[in-house]
Amino acid sequence: MAEWEEVARTQEFEALLVRRRRFVVPALLVWTAWFGAFLVCCAVARGFMGSSIYEGFTVGYAWALSVIVLTWIIGWLYVRVSARSFDPLAERAAGTRGRETFADRPVPGREQPAETETEPARR
Repeated sequence: MAEWEEVARTQEFEALLVRRRRFVVPALLVWTAWFGAFLVCCAVARGFMGSSIYEGFTVGYAWALSVIVLTWIIGWLYVRVSARSFDPLAERAAGTRGRETFADRPVPGREQPAETETEPARR
């Protein structure tokens, strides 16, 4: 527990929290506004939402699909930003560069694969 408290007090960890908040809060607000507007329009503007765009494909269907697409886009952006920005900050905050991490530890009760020598590549 003391190790976690030390990490939580570092400037790197604080920078990680600030940077992640700068991404998550606006992304959450955009998604919530888009989905909230969809719900309000479904309840209030039935005529508009039911109007056909192309052969029975309505505005409501298009908007519902756009909510799904927006969710995937935000998820993809989060993964990209996380790999480029959040992960390096997390490593520095935890001080794990060059050290064994929790993910590197063997699982109790599970055999580890035997080390095998690899043959040199043949041409």
